[in-house]
Amino acid sequence: MIPINLDDLDGLPALKPGVMKILHTINQDDVDITNIAKSIQRDIGMTAGVLRVANSSFYGRSNQIASVKEACVLLGKHTVRNLALSSAVLNHLTPSNDAAFDCKALWQHGLGTAAVSIVLAKQSDVDEGNAFTCGLLHDLGRVILAIHFPEHFSTVLNYQNDHHCLLQEAEMTVLGIDHAALGEELAKKWNFPNHICRVIGSHHQPEHAYKNNLPRLIHVADIISHGLELSSKEDNLIPSVDEESVKQLGLEWTHLRGLFKEIEETYHSFTSLLDAPNP
Repeated sequence: MIPINLDDLDGLPALKPGVMKILHTINQDDVDITNIAKSIQRDIGMTAGVLRVANSSFYGRSNQIASVKEACVLLGKHTVRNLALSSAVLNHLTPSNDAAFDCKALWQHGLGTAAVSIVLAKQSDVDEGNAFTCGLLHDLGRVILAIHFPEHFSTVLNYQNDHHCLLQEAEMTVLGIDHAALGEELAKKWNFPNHICRVIGSHHQPEHAYKNNLPRLIHVADIISHGLELSSKEDNLIPSVDEESVKQLGLEWTHLRGLFKEIEETYHSFTSLLDAPNP
């Protein structure tokens, strides 16, 4: 075992205070589109990400969107807020060119889960904005392992391949902690809202959700994202879905299959975020 102590996370870079301030402003219920646009324009990465998605073929615009304010009007406040958060985290957690792992594939899965989460949220009594955010960040711990603890991550993957087991099992055996707990702890250090931190930590254990459906939704979305292979590199083994979560969300598999096209279109509308250059 090569354990990781939660204190090891103290040395990781924090999100810039300016970024956190922008995200806080965007997240206010009474903020108007003009103020949202002004907040996003203070950060080059957020601006680039929002404009890329607004100009994607998904929205079918014949003319180019040239300003963040135009993008806000087209996409709506909640979507723009989600894109701003995505750009902030993606730009902050970008590996070097010589990274040994395909971190882009990890983020593809995050965006895939976010896309599934948005579509499922429309079918359930769950806020779409929270669903997107938690879907994107649910595997934050895996990204941290790949970028900042590459030797630990390599050992975990080798153990998983040798023993043909789930990633969480390999993590617990090798590290003494899994990526869900690591992601939750880092989210706390970054002062993310408590409900987001809890979902990150419980997305593989939705039975701990009690009456809160958000962790259940992210759990189901995670499994569907894997099943649709929205990432360029998927795990060979996927955790089984918690059928009680499907039931509590009021979902039925026969109906879910009819949502796959919408899920894939939603996912492809966000993938340009992964190609946005770092500022």
